[in-house]
Amino acid sequence: MESMVRSFCTPPASDETESDRKALEGTTENSIPFEGTRLVTYEWSGDRALLLAHGWGSRASHMALLGRGLARKGYRVVAFDGPAHGRSRQPGGSPLTSGFAFGRAIHAVAEALGPFDAVVGHSVSASAAVWTAVGAGLLSSHRIHVEKIVLLSCPPGINQFILNFCARNGGSFEELKHGLEVEFSCCTDDYEVASLLPRIGLPILMVHDESDEEAPFRTAVDAAREVEGVQLVLTRGLGHGKVLASRETLRAALSFLDSGTAPET
Repeated sequence: MESMVRSFCTPPASDETESDRKALEGTTENSIPFEGTRLVTYEWSGDRALLLAHGWGSRASHMALLGRGLARKGYRVVAFDGPAHGRSRQPGGSPLTSGFAFGRAIHAVAEALGPFDAVVGHSVSASAAVWTAVGAGLLSSHRIHVEKIVLLSCPPGINQFILNFCARNGGSFEELKHGLEVEFSCCTDDYEVASLLPRIGLPILMVHDESDEEAPFRTAVDAAREVEGVQLVLTRGLGHGKVLASRETLRAALSFLDSGTAPET
């Protein structure tokens, strides 16, 4: 694997903190097999089943505010540490992963612990949820079946990930794009969220912050205006990550999941 592609596919390692452990108190921890390794899962008990999927360089504990809030309203909530993330990062295992692997992981958890009424994805998992909902490209055999989708801080697609990486680390967008397309035998343009959302045909809630520097909010605004079934809640001052810890996000998700309608903002 070419060095720039390898670097792109290596998520930042984050040590588990006491706050991470406390965030998941009260959950049932388990694991499921995944591509020669295991995905660690966490479950809050309840009735209507939801799947939470975290973003790049994150972990399930960062979704815990949403998980606890949804569980208090009667939902059975399952979260998991993504491939090469959190407790799913096996000692001696490969540190490499990708958005495609996140999509396959969402499918694997859904197959093992579902069916789920809805999937809630943040950042790369929001994009991956879109890809798996339509069975796009490399995920054609990993399609998930849910009734609703919640997309938090959803990036426009792989090309945005490449732009962000090059802005932080230097390097050529075109060179990295080509390297990824060779490595994964894909065309990154085929994974643009804007072109895939109309194919989902399900109620979709997008929660996005106006100051998000990693995933421009204009994609969400355009989707809400142009794609039937897409609702948008815009937040302010939360950026890309703090949207997960926002009561506003929790209220929007609960309203959408319970009634199918996002609250007025």
